[in-house]
Amino acid sequence: METLNTLWQLNTEQKAYEFLASQCDPIRLRNFVGNGFLPCATSNKWVNSFNPRDGKVLVQVPLSDSTDVDVAVETATKAFPSWSRTSRKARSQMLQRIASIISDEKELFAVWESIDQGKTLARARVEVERAIDNFK
Repeated sequence: METLNTLWQLNTEQKAYEFLASQCDPIRLRNFVGNGFLPCATSNKWVNSFNPRDGKVLVQVPLSDSTDVDVAVETATKAFPSWSRTSRKARSQMLQRIASIISDEKELFAVWESIDQGKTLARARVEVERAIDNFK
């Protein structure tokens, strides 16, 4: 998704708000299943998530139905045997990698948490630090 690649570069409030001001349409996300973004199987309906600061639609997420859930469950079921054979050490390393990525991009995560939740940037930074600790 090209939009996510763009968002990954918006690691300051100024950059993020300039991007949002330039958008005619809200950001549309898709379901992430099986290591990829998928459109809804049967529905083209969306749920709006509003920017608490200005009340405008910030993001639209898919209104998934039971078919989408079935696809996700089937995909997870197929992945489970391999995952269950993954060692504790390997799983721990994956979680540490997630913590490292969040840590490397903590300002980006804080900016978007602030925008999405209407929190101060200072409060969002505290929550991002907590997320890093949770993955460690």
